Amino acid sequence: MAVIGVCTLLNHAAVSEDLLVQIYNAFDPKRPLEPDSPFYVTCHDVRGQENIINEVGKNIVLSDQPTYQLYTGHRG
Repeated sequence: MAVIGVCTLLNHAAVSEDLLVQIYNAFDPKRPLEPDSPFYVTCHDVRGQENIINEVGKNIVLSDQPTYQLYTGHRG
């Protein structure tokens, strides 16, 4: 089931609590998805191929004022 489908289900009043529990527990945040998983979403088109270290580093080094950078996740 696509992420949009899950969001639609969660907002639908007729969804049973048992179904919500099944959906919630179907995902294990400690186990990464395989690239061929139907739940895997590639973000290359919107993220681009830029080197995040260079981009964040440039913001820090070139700024005359303190900067705040938040980097989460990974490209793998």
